[in-house]
Amino acid sequence: MNSFKQCSDVETEGLKILMPYLTKQAYKGRVVPLFGNENVKELQQSGDVIIGLREDKCITFDLKIESKHTGNFFIELWSNKSRLTQGWLFSCKADRILYLFLDRPNDVYSIHAKNLKHWIFGVENNGRKSRLSEFVEVKQSKYDQLNDTWGLLVPILRLTHAGIAKHISLYPENMASA
Repeated sequence: MNSFKQCSDVETEGLKILMPYLTKQAYKGRVVPLFGNENVKELQQSGDVIIGLREDKCITFDLKIESKHTGNFFIELWSNKSRLTQGWLFSCKADRILYLFLDRPNDVYSIHAKNLKHWIFGVENNGRKSRLSEFVEVKQSKYDQLNDTWGLLVPILRLTHAGIAKHISLYPENMASA
């Protein structure tokens, strides 16, 4: 199976899990997917999905879906390092990032995008320096692709303890039977 097909399959499976959750959270079920729509190309930099929170307010989400939970988030620094194309850490304009691992479909992580950037780059009240050097920068090697994508492996627990990422159980009723 080629890399594009593998990535598409992972994304399709993840969307089957995330879209019902987002629809349930949205005001009157108002969810607008931005992916795959040529008419909203400009909006796509704002994320993958817009949901209504109330009549006059909406929020944008960038969806990150991986097949396997490793204990880390892959925070993309370079979409194509050899061409100096910045990754989503720089280009993402979404309010939140939803991160899902398909082997743990009940568990989703909501990351406040702006807070993540501030935390990694050290833009905080205490004047702390950048955290970039605290994490391993790795080349994406899961898929054979033309782009050389690089990112940071950031432990999930680091971001949840820092209050940057929040764990969400999609189906809390499943917790009682577990």
